[in-house]
Amino acid sequence: MDGVALLASHWNTPVFGWVSQDLAFQDKTMYSTLVRFLGPLNRFPNVLFHLQSLFKWSQFSVVHDIRDPYRAVSEALGEYKTYGNKDMDWYSIVNTFKVSNDMDDKQIEEIFRQIQKFSRIVVMALPWLDMRKYMLVAHRLGMSNGEYAFICIHGDLYTYDRMKTDVFSDLVWRKNDSYDSIAKDAFEPVFHVMMKPLEKKHWVLFKEYAGKFSSKKDPNWNLPEPPGNYTTPDAYAPYLYDATLVWAILADKILKENKNPHDGEYMFLKATKLTAEEDVDGLTGKVSLDNFADRNLNFQVLDMTENGTFERILTIRYQNKLMEVQFENNKTEETLSRWPNGKVGIKYAPPDEPICGFDGKKCPERNEQPDRTFIYVFSAGGVVFVVVVATILYCILK
Repeated sequence: MDGVALLASHWNTPVFGWVSQDLAFQDKTMYSTLVRFLGPLNRFPNVLFHLQSLFKWSQFSVVHDIRDPYRAVSEALGEYKTYGNKDMDWYSIVNTFKVSNDMDDKQIEEIFRQIQKFSRIVVMALPWLDMRKYMLVAHRLGMSNGEYAFICIHGDLYTYDRMKTDVFSDLVWRKNDSYDSIAKDAFEPVFHVMMKPLEKKHWVLFKEYAGKFSSKKDPNWNLPEPPGNYTTPDAYAPYLYDATLVWAILADKILKENKNPHDGEYMFLKATKLTAEEDVDGLTGKVSLDNFADRNLNFQVLDMTENGTFERILTIRYQNKLMEVQFENNKTEETLSRWPNGKVGIKYAPPDEPICGFDGKKCPERNEQPDRTFIYVFSAGGVVFVVVVATILYCILK
């Protein structure tokens, strides 16, 4: 996409991207004709900000996979000051660690031991189904006891079918081995943050129509020959559909103005104003474009249920270009999240720092107290001394 978008900018040609999430694409002086429909990575700090506000967290450690999509998420979380409100210190990233699938448990354990010195809330930019390996190590170190929280966050996109099999299910921890019971306990303090996929009814309808039109032939369409075997649409196909829909809406408006729909900068300008002027209902939901013609996409937060499957507890969505938090599945602050040891509700969320700080120096009165053992021994010795002296004096006087 990078080369295409740069050439399109140079030629002043509109380009509509449906897989372009990278941070670099937010620079519209470089990519002046690019309109993006998949939620860009620079939305992730906004999501973390809302979790911070809800659970009163302000400092995080970040662990990210070395592969590019997850490294990019980590970088986005650390770059919030470059496009957020410069007067607002949203949160701090206290340290960042890289991991890979070929790391052994000892290496992962060392990373978690470093985290324990400075943080209680750990953001894991990893593929969801890779989480078990890391959580088993965290559990072994006592980090699933309710004093820590883990947030798995990524830009991976799922079809509704894969949501059922890979995300809402217990597949992430259940491997039918001797560690299943431990793994389930390890996932008690884990949240899963991801872009919200298509709803079931939209996905089923889209698959049906895609199947019908895959073999459609019309002499006026000049379509390429359909493949021999129909392939189910992937998770990105609905965003391509919405990109095409919005392009058609904008092209129609521009033609009615007797202007050129091939003028990339003018189409970009129209895109920045479109969803503020009218509602556009796409296949992936209501389309909202910001002042940089980037899609404002909704996110969801999942938590593990008592039986080990996962459910949506929050939707962080855009309403009039502003993000808001919506509780799901009849959740309230008292029932929102489940924590280790059977605790339920926001009030049981772990603080992001121990009461006395990580080094205990925030409780000086506790540190300055004299050694009580010495006091007890000294007091007892004094009593014995007084009794001995009194006994001697009594014997002499007698």
